[in-house]
Amino acid sequence: MNSTNFCNMACINGDNVQIPESGKAKESDFKFLEDGDRALYIAMIGNTQGKCQTTKHHKVAIVGLSPADTQLRQFTKKYNYSGSYEEAALEAAFEGLEKDLARMMNGLGVTKKLGLDALPDNIDLNKCGHFLTTSLIKCASLTLNGSSSDFDPWKYESNISCITNRFVPDILSNDSISYLLVLGNKAKKALTKKVYIHGVTVHRYLEERGKEIAYLPHPSGANRESVGLASLDLKEFPSMEDHQEKMWAKYKEKQLAKGKKVADETSYKQTRGSRWKAINEIRQIFDA
Repeated sequence: MNSTNFCNMACINGDNVQIPESGKAKESDFKFLEDGDRALYIAMIGNTQGKCQTTKHHKVAIVGLSPADTQLRQFTKKYNYSGSYEEAALEAAFEGLEKDLARMMNGLGVTKKLGLDALPDNIDLNKCGHFLTTSLIKCASLTLNGSSSDFDPWKYESNISCITNRFVPDILSNDSISYLLVLGNKAKKALTKKVYIHGVTVHRYLEERGKEIAYLPHPSGANRESVGLASLDLKEFPSMEDHQEKMWAKYKEKQLAKGKKVADETSYKQTRGSRWKAINEIRQIFDA
């Protein structure tokens, strides 16, 4: 099976990349390109592959940075089992993150804005029909030794090309998409500061064409505080001062119980306040 079935990007087609046969494929079999200290794997995950894009009525696009090692492993497992590239792409997208994504969309008012009932924790975001699932860099991106550590996409020519020549046209080709929910600080920085198209940032370029963009915390362990705030509905959402006081009391008690040094209260509360403000800003888009 040829890669042209799923993507027309030159980084793939230039080498006429062949997708390995299912059954006994290994993750390494999907590797097709090295760009500096990172490698790309032809595991294009989400519900935008070929027959998987069966509808054009998605109102919201959920956008990650790129598939990582967890998604690549899941994709390879599903591909070997089913023999279907498209089905594997559906099964692997946002693997392990769907519960937090559903809770944040409920809490921030996204589902209400769309006229939907609250999303259950076990929802399949790829198949429910309401969301387009994709990423800035469509193929899985890992370090050369196979790690999925965080990275700056604007430092890699292949990444910039994928964002400007594949991601942007994909989003603009779907007229029904009104909102983009972009996950993580790296993706935010790429779109708002680092990657340009026709002389403006990608964020501004999409915004000028009617797309409203919100930047959500990535559902990872390091972002539990922000994810927790985003998961609260309007009635439960605390004031900034209440959040700061609650977090400070909890932190101070924990540090003292462990016999550890307590950080400066003002600095600690400023960090909590910054996270609260970031979530409150997102909330204004959907709760207005």
